[in-house]
Amino acid sequence: MSMREEHLTLLRAAYGERILKMQRLSGGLHGRCYRVQGADFDHAVRMPAPDEGGYRLAVRDEQRVLARASAAGLAPPVVEIDASFGLVATRYLANARTWSPPDARRFENIDSIAARLKGLHVCELELPPFACLAAAEKYAQSAAENISLSAEQRVWQNDLLRLAGTFESRFAPATPCHNDLVASNVLDTGELWFVDFEYAVMSAPILDLASLAGLNEFDADQRARLIDAYYGHDEVPFSADEFRDVIRMVRLLSYFWTLAFDEATRSTEGIEVFADAMAAMLRLLD
Repeated sequence: MSMREEHLTLLRAAYGERILKMQRLSGGLHGRCYRVQGADFDHAVRMPAPDEGGYRLAVRDEQRVLARASAAGLAPPVVEIDASFGLVATRYLANARTWSPPDARRFENIDSIAARLKGLHVCELELPPFACLAAAEKYAQSAAENISLSAEQRVWQNDLLRLAGTFESRFAPATPCHNDLVASNVLDTGELWFVDFEYAVMSAPILDLASLAGLNEFDADQRARLIDAYYGHDEVPFSADEFRDVIRMVRLLSYFWTLAFDEATRSTEGIEVFADAMAAMLRLLD
């Protein structure tokens, strides 16, 4: 994988002459993560993202959230970098493996990540409330401005707005949530670590559970295992139909998020592949 010139320039501006080696890392839709090494450091660094209309944390806020998650043992140790560069960095975990969707679907891994999510959900993090309906409206509007929506996409647009409205009225923003649990945002060293908190919000646990299940194509048995692993003998505060609806909402929100980027960004990044995957999963639930 090649290193983009703008990324190289930014890394050199942030690190100066200390860099001895730089390597682009796999994973992520934008291909904007690098391993940056020097004589006395080894960091994983994420570049700024293209604009899709907001609803992500400012870099300084994400750095602060990462520091708290790291202190709780849930994220790799954070590295302080001047927020004006737009970079987010953590210590590179040399023995870590990035999850794939099949990893996320394995029963033993479902049990492990459920426990880690319970730990995340009791952290004291200062996060904005999940602006579910506002984000849905924004992404849907941007999609309609960027492309001519098909009849199917217009149905999905209406479905997203309905489900987002229902979610906001039903689930209070009382729990810190990662809100982007694609498999590549989980690192495995024998212990699990969350990365990329840029969409973290205050919501309800169902958001992260649906994100994990919906973005990694859990089947009915895997969804049931996740709920059982997370709640155990406690009462589950939502029905199976509500969980299914939130999974669909997460997929719809992710799909219209992809359409909120301009055409050049969608075609040159990994976003179109992700959009096609979301569309395929949405059709399975139609």
